[in-house]
Amino acid sequence: RQRGVPEVGVAVVSAVAPGVKLDDVAREVMDSWGIGHEKARDGVLYLLAVHQRRHRVLAGAGAVAALPPTRRDRILKHSGEILRNNLDLGVSNAAFQIAVQYKRGVWAIWRHRFVLLGLALFLVWCWFQQRRRRREQARRRARLEELRDSALKGHEPDAACAICLDTL
Repeated sequence: RQRGVPEVGVAVVSAVAPGVKLDDVAREVMDSWGIGHEKARDGVLYLLAVHQRRHRVLAGAGAVAALPPTRRDRILKHSGEILRNNLDLGVSNAAFQIAVQYKRGVWAIWRHRFVLLGLALFLVWCWFQQRRRRREQARRRARLEELRDSALKGHEPDAACAICLDTL
């Protein structure tokens, strides 16, 4: 088991007992097989009941963010079309699509985190720029008051530009 790589289990059964939900069977298989890392709970199971023509993708709690219900539904829809023609190819495609969609989902999660981090850094930079500008304005205001006061007293201070208030 590699860290950061989800375990994908594939279970193909002929049928599920009447009155038993496919989701319950999938959860029981996932728990008994120990799919996924115990702490991360990032396992994914594809369960196909052949004679009932039903299938499910069950994602552990750690894999739900990378494989939300919309992605799982897309996998089921696409593999269902292939399953109509070829059972082996449909099951292989479902497992492959789970791996691909999981990888895309994980990248999307990190991409959102990087965007949020970039936004936070931009806001901090803006705050520092605003702080720097306010200090510069306060410095110029103080220099202008100093020039005004010295002009009122009648003696000439260091020559300063009247526009930018920098000493000449």
